[in-house]
Amino acid sequence: MTDEQDFVVPEYHDQHFYDCFEPVFEAGAKLSDVAYYADIECGFIEIIKLDFIHEDASFPIYIKVNLDFDTIEIHDHFPEMDTGYRSFIPQTFWNEVLGNCLTWVWKMRNQQGYVDGIQFEFHNNIIIQIMGLASQLTTMRVTKETGIA
Repeated sequence: MTDEQDFVVPEYHDQHFYDCFEPVFEAGAKLSDVAYYADIECGFIEIIKLDFIHEDASFPIYIKVNLDFDTIEIHDHFPEMDTGYRSFIPQTFWNEVLGNCLTWVWKMRNQQGYVDGIQFEFHNNIIIQIMGLASQLTTMRVTKETGIA
């Protein structure tokens, strides 16, 4: 693709997913804060907020588990929750990616066709997945294997 060409969204593309992340990429926004929102009764994490900033602009992204299907939903505003919640900031899991821009974002679909995960690669090459499992969100790091002959 040359500088003169415009990016064309493929037909199979999920427009809402693209619309939520486009401003983050266009601004070169950096991850500044992460917050978890857990169901007040059972303690399961139902929403993870990633807050990206660039200069004075904030670009929040909310990842929510759909409790009926264990799929994930992406929002650019705080989504509704069925019950009360408590918020907290994760201690160390996200520390190495704070202050970094996103390089790639993938929406992950399981073998049954459900979108139950999202994967982020940050500018410092750290890869994090958020998965909807058993009515809650879980986070994982992915390790790259390089130099394989």
